[in-house]
Amino acid sequence: MSNPNLFNSVSCEILSTLGIVTRDGVPNLMCEKEDMENESSEREELGEIFSGESTNHISIDGDIKNAFTESVNTCFEGLGWHVIWVKNGNTSYDEIRAAIKQAKVVKDKPTLIKITTTIAFGSSNKVNTYSVYGSALGAKEVDATRKNLGWPYEPFLIPEDVKSHWSRHIPNGAALETEWNAKFSEYEKKFRVNKKGKKESPVAATLCVKHSP
Repeated sequence: MSNPNLFNSVSCEILSTLGIVTRDGVPNLMCEKEDMENESSEREELGEIFSGESTNHISIDGDIKNAFTESVNTCFEGLGWHVIWVKNGNTSYDEIRAAIKQAKVVKDKPTLIKITTTIAFGSSNKVNTYSVYGSALGAKEVDATRKNLGWPYEPFLIPEDVKSHWSRHIPNGAALETEWNAKFSEYEKKFRVNKKGKKESPVAATLCVKHSP
């Protein structure tokens, strides 16, 4: 894991902030914890990185406290990370946006955003249970959940107001992608590997080696 700025040059910036999305569960947490411990001595170089962890405390075998009792917040704070905890990830969208914005401001250390959610949120009878971890709700429970959430639409139907709300992002996203592709094309030309295998920028050449002549 590296600071995105290591891939940039003075004349060409292709990366800014690196965001990582993870979830709870013993294997996921332990793997991330091990990686972060290995990198903790260089945490100032990881200041452009933030990790968003969605946690509902449920695994396929039940509550994760049966196998994992370590405080993730305390652990990462001990490793020198900046930790933000959004306690209601089900509906607190503004808090999540604010946490991401805050994470981007912190430059001297990486940030962990812990977002607590509820598995099967909205379900009448299976909310917060491991029974939905690896199996479907079932037709009756789906119907009950629809009523509980006030969702009167047919299955797979996307209401027009929802469609228009999300579709408004398409032009902006396409423009940003075009802009980035142009930057990366320029970056490739400047830092690609030459015929003798010499690299003007080792990190950049790693990215562009498949395009070398």
